[in-house]
Amino acid sequence: MYISEVKLRGFRNFRDATINFNERTLVIGQNDIGKSNLIYALRILLDKSIPESDLEPKESDFYVHEDTKELSIQIKFCDVTEECLRSKFKGNISENNELFLRYRAFKNDRTYTFEHGKDEQSFDDFEIRYYLKVLNLNYVSTKRDLHKYINKEKKNLIAQAKESRDELTVEIDNTNLDKINRNLEITNKRIRSLHYVKDATKVINKELEQLSIHHTGNEVKFSTFTTNSEDFIGDLELISEVNGQRLKIGGDGRNNQIFLSLWSKSNNPLNEETPTSVTLFCIEEPEVHLHPHQQRKLADYLVNSFNNQVIITSHSPQIACEFKPDSIVRLFNNFPDTKAANEGCSGEFNQAIDDFTYRLNIIPAEAYFSRVVFLVEGPSELLFYKSLAQQLEIDLDKYGINILMVDGVGFDVYISVFKELNIPCVLRTDNDISKVPYKDEYRCAGVQRCINLYKNFFEPEEEIDELIAQEEKLKGFSSQDLTEELNILVRKFADKLQKRGIYLSKVDLETDMVRSPLKESIQTFLNRNGEETLINRMQDKKAIFMYQFLKAQSKELGVLIDDPLAKPLLLCKELASEQK
Repeated sequence: MYISEVKLRGFRNFRDATINFNERTLVIGQNDIGKSNLIYALRILLDKSIPESDLEPKESDFYVHEDTKELSIQIKFCDVTEECLRSKFKGNISENNELFLRYRAFKNDRTYTFEHGKDEQSFDDFEIRYYLKVLNLNYVSTKRDLHKYINKEKKNLIAQAKESRDELTVEIDNTNLDKINRNLEITNKRIRSLHYVKDATKVINKELEQLSIHHTGNEVKFSTFTTNSEDFIGDLELISEVNGQRLKIGGDGRNNQIFLSLWSKSNNPLNEETPTSVTLFCIEEPEVHLHPHQQRKLADYLVNSFNNQVIITSHSPQIACEFKPDSIVRLFNNFPDTKAANEGCSGEFNQAIDDFTYRLNIIPAEAYFSRVVFLVEGPSELLFYKSLAQQLEIDLDKYGINILMVDGVGFDVYISVFKELNIPCVLRTDNDISKVPYKDEYRCAGVQRCINLYKNFFEPEEEIDELIAQEEKLKGFSSQDLTEELNILVRKFADKLQKRGIYLSKVDLETDMVRSPLKESIQTFLNRNGEETLINRMQDKKAIFMYQFLKAQSKELGVLIDDPLAKPLLLCKELASEQK
């Protein structure tokens, strides 16, 4: 059994959202986008650590951007085949093994109800969460105190270990316990006989006798109260032993790992043929304080350690890389409410990522968490635009802008992925003229590339569609030198496509730089003159030139603030700013 769908209506920052889940689900998104609110919605219905007294709605629980009088949280469960659930919910499970639970709250009188049903049309009310003994959510917040948890769970850990012993081990332990008890008694007597222990309280006793007759003959002494092995074992402390040396556990990252491993083992149900309850698991930001490699390992551990559904929230690209694409929920700002891209876990995203798989590494995975992605062709463009952003005081991290190179002109697979995640894409590509294979003809390859991307991924625009009627003119002409008519048509396409975030170079990056206000800086750096000479030198070793030029002349890039070269970055900033 697992949660397959959640519907939130009028709840906090969710006006009307449907979110699909898988048995292993990763929830990602910007800070303050609503990940914790989504998890809290699940907890209202399923977490028994939330007392009944906290279930009454607060003003802040209702959607703030409209006058909302009612909120609802609805959970759909699939594959409800466990006998413990079927006997508890009885007629509320459908023939398709589906179950619905709903929480509704009302603003005017602060009342609330719980409801259950086998579908969305047959809800019945009930007063309390009567099912929590057989169906619940075990939640771990970002605030994890290992030592507090150990003190709480110590007895359980020791009791479990005791129960797992065989007869021989029990006999050996009992013998050792007898020896420990005898030695403790001897040790206590010897401690009390130490002169500095006996004499340490003489001053106190002398003062007490002066205060009251009651203290005459009644001495205060230091002593030990650990007189048997059970008391001694109760004071055990968790330590780390390395090469025989005992170290107090203190590192935050290691504490986090220990906490989660102990928590998972103590809470994960065994593979019982007839389980008496079903527990789902939710962990917020398991990556806290961990090195990237350990984040990936922890994600793999958590995904594979639990028998029942696991839901994780995270800001970690390393963890995102370990999840199947159809198990990722990305929350985004829908101005002003929050939505789930593609309504959460989806096969469409899984299909989109298939063509992307060999490119999937830590860099594009980081873009899952972006507000805007700016796609460029290669390393020269990547270096240039990162440096230009710095000089234009566009803080890429502040605005959540990620610049990615597609290693050529394969923009479509990238756009396909980010479209499924509802992440806006801006791109810039060369205005290249290519030879038509097996023909003595040429075509406007760059413009056609932009047109195809527009057709496949962007909302229609009447002015662009009218231009596309002339697309055939861009194919099959006799010379690389475009006629005036073709040049005008190409520029019309370039101007209109910018409305969709598709930017076409006048020629290519190097040529556009030479024909921009940067020309003088390039001449100084190369110690050369002449437009063609400069372009050839720049294109001879593209990325190497760009790196060396930016290292020496990056401060000069500010002159491009009003140049077409800066427009894609400025649009990225604008799109990111809209997502506050």
